[in-house]
Amino acid sequence: MRMTEQQFNEIQAERCGRIAPKRPTFRIGIDPGKNTGFAVWSDEAKEFSILETITPQAALKKTSAFDRENTLVVIEVPKTKANFHAGNSHTQSVNIGMVLGQARLMADYLKAEGYTVIEKHPKGKVDADGFKRLTGYQGRTNEHNRDAGMLAMIGG
Repeated sequence: MRMTEQQFNEIQAERCGRIAPKRPTFRIGIDPGKNTGFAVWSDEAKEFSILETITPQAALKKTSAFDRENTLVVIEVPKTKANFHAGNSHTQSVNIGMVLGQARLMADYLKAEGYTVIEKHPKGKVDADGFKRLTGYQGRTNEHNRDAGMLAMIGG
């Protein structure tokens, strides 16, 4: 009987005292803010098991229900250089700073709890129709859970 490449790599890693890297079973996307987008993508089912907008505290609590070894967490960290317009730059600066601080605190906490965490800058927005086309998800969405969904689906 022939051995697969994966079986060979696992045996080699075991012999060398290393653990072969596992592919995560779940990918969690978090878009921090007052209304935190939270999404869980199942690699096995190839679909979202959770896609919602919740509080930051609820996002941490729900994340803690997932096995650390089989879960990848991707948190959106806002860009600190924004394009400000006259009249609202102070408010935008404060909001970006608050969300940035929240994202960093969440990432640091989850890392300390043993999760693999990737911090990503936003790459643009996807509207509801685009999200349906890309993901196949047909339920109702908003900007926050769509952002979290894209982070979860694409991962690191």
